[in-house]
Amino acid sequence: MSQTSPPPSGVALSVLLPIRDGEAVLPRLCERLYPVLDGLGQAYEVVLIDDGSRDRSATLLRQQHRLRPDATRVLLLRHPAGREVALRAGVEISHGARLLTLDLDLPHPPEAIPRMLAELDRGHDCVGSFRRRPPAVGWPAHWRAWSAQVLNGLRMHLAGVRLHDPGGGLRAYERPLLEAVLASGRRTSCLAALAGSRAVRPGEIEIETAGEPPLSWWRIARLHLDLLTGVSPRFWKILSGLGAILALPATLGLGLLAAHGLVFGFADTGGFLRLGWLTWIAGLLLLGLGLLGETMDRLQESLAVRPPLAHRAHVHLRPKRDPEPSDE
Repeated sequence: MSQTSPPPSGVALSVLLPIRDGEAVLPRLCERLYPVLDGLGQAYEVVLIDDGSRDRSATLLRQQHRLRPDATRVLLLRHPAGREVALRAGVEISHGARLLTLDLDLPHPPEAIPRMLAELDRGHDCVGSFRRRPPAVGWPAHWRAWSAQVLNGLRMHLAGVRLHDPGGGLRAYERPLLEAVLASGRRTSCLAALAGSRAVRPGEIEIETAGEPPLSWWRIARLHLDLLTGVSPRFWKILSGLGAILALPATLGLGLLAAHGLVFGFADTGGFLRLGWLTWIAGLLLLGLGLLGETMDRLQESLAVRPPLAHRAHVHLRPKRDPEPSDE
């Protein structure tokens, strides 16, 4: 059983928690989170990132830091930047050899953290979680379950993202993996899917949830579109390959039709000629779109520069400095 050694800071685990307008949920989450982490028997830190909240979340975070200054760090972003950007900022200021991300909603239970760390001990470099769904009752639930299976299958084959629940926020990572993902410069709204696609040995656990409202179809469509176009170049390769499959036979067919028309006339080839032209144009469009997507994907990785994220406050426990040696 391989275990990652703690960094020089002595922190073995960093829990990253992005927060936006979490005044109602934050106290209950802290009451459940800290006892679980205290029971791990290892040094940890909780990095609380306020993503431009407009309620009293920032005040509650400062209060939590005063209650547990030994294990709490607070980062207050100046403007709302989104969950993934907040997580990136949390990774940059954290010190743990392992990183664990957690959402503010309580349906992702903190009590599952020991199980996730146990999976990392077994050799996984990335451990995700997927929620146990209740049995489908009625045709709306059956339709939603069937459509979810179809979308998951398409996502796994087209984008190479083999995750049951890419939108789930409870995930654990070895630090080198997440740092490599951030250093790649690839932009995506689903950091978990990007890390899962680059993990050598990813893993998942099933967790019990307290129930939560299902995502809207619009959010599901946006999530899967981002997974297809922003995580892996496989989708663009499939698109360009499909365009080539259509364009090359259409080009050959148009050549044969042109030769037939020159010899026997074009009177009887009008329908086939229009079909050939439509297939040829569609193939060229798909091929061009796929090649353009692959080019933009490579440019994104080679030219992306992560600018420093502006924040208005960073509350943490300053380490004691060793006394400077005297000249005597």
